[in-house]
Amino acid sequence: MTVMEYIHVGFWYMMRTIPVAVTVWLVFVLFLQLTGRRDFRDVRNFPLRRGIGEFLLIVYSVTILNITGVIGGGLRFSPEQVLRGLQGLANVPFVGGSIRMITLNVLLFMPFGFLLPAAGESGKWNWKRALLTGLGTSLAIELIQIFVGRYSEIDDVLSNGFGTLAGFLLWQACVLLIQEKRPLRAVTQALCTALCTAALLFGLSFIANGDALEAQMEAMYPGMGNEEELAEISSVYLYSGQGRQDVTDADWEYWYRYVDMYIGNHIGSCVQTEQTVTAEEVCAEGSGLYLEFFYDTPQLFQFYNNPALVMENVTHFLYHLDDGTIWYGSEDGELTRCITYQNEEYPYVPDGNLYQEMTTLFQMDTSD
Repeated sequence: MTVMEYIHVGFWYMMRTIPVAVTVWLVFVLFLQLTGRRDFRDVRNFPLRRGIGEFLLIVYSVTILNITGVIGGGLRFSPEQVLRGLQGLANVPFVGGSIRMITLNVLLFMPFGFLLPAAGESGKWNWKRALLTGLGTSLAIELIQIFVGRYSEIDDVLSNGFGTLAGFLLWQACVLLIQEKRPLRAVTQALCTALCTAALLFGLSFIANGDALEAQMEAMYPGMGNEEELAEISSVYLYSGQGRQDVTDADWEYWYRYVDMYIGNHIGSCVQTEQTVTAEEVCAEGSGLYLEFFYDTPQLFQFYNNPALVMENVTHFLYHLDDGTIWYGSEDGELTRCITYQNEEYPYVPDGNLYQEMTTLFQMDTSD
């Protein structure tokens, strides 16, 4: 996916995180009230700036925990998994890495550095404390990811730490502009922060050449999820125990990108077999939720992490949200190939948020 596509997915996570974040914020507010640390009935003395900062920091934090799999990732543990995760943290930083992912991680943690002083006593924060907080928080997330089936990397820790620092420096620039009325110094600090960030990323791009290698592999084995392919999708259906529902008019692009991401990440552990069935037969025999996509023209899908597995002449495919099984075919009524995930060491874990959204959508629409 491109940087903008990752940003869209992040925004999608944030929008679906807001109800949980609001609940956490209300519990936090109640705690402050009951412990006497703040009296929310005293409207005139209420620290509005700090209150808004606390709310935004909670929304941001819950979103980050969701994106990184700390929330909803499912606990998975094995000695091999721990060793692989620790090895990722012990690698030489940035060499052969992805400059695209490094840039995304810097951008991802810039709001963190900006919101930390906004939600607390800004006078107690300095650049050293912001940097250490960013590094420590990121390291904690990476260590937790070892136990939820995600890959841990030292690149993420360092780029997240720098993103936190950049966000804090931008906060300082805002304070100089708004509170201290020093616009020249504020603009200078903001520009220096932006230029130093760009210069650092440009310098790292010479050793973080993973994107170029990946682009070469993708040119040889084009995967799923590009814009041309999205434009070819003509209809989308959702299946459950309650039947089939046309959701073509829903916001299915985010679902498709999710399916694309999960197929790409798991296809190395997948096996393809011949199996002629219809979507109705599959859903009648199984349980859970299924998504079905139809294309206007046949599609070809190949994957650099499993080049032997080729999906040819795909006019529609059915995806099982529970276990990641894929059925596809070139006839409107028949599915002639089945792709199953087979990795006992790392069981397939569906995304709980997307599953809940599918369930809610089906219940709402079938109740009308």
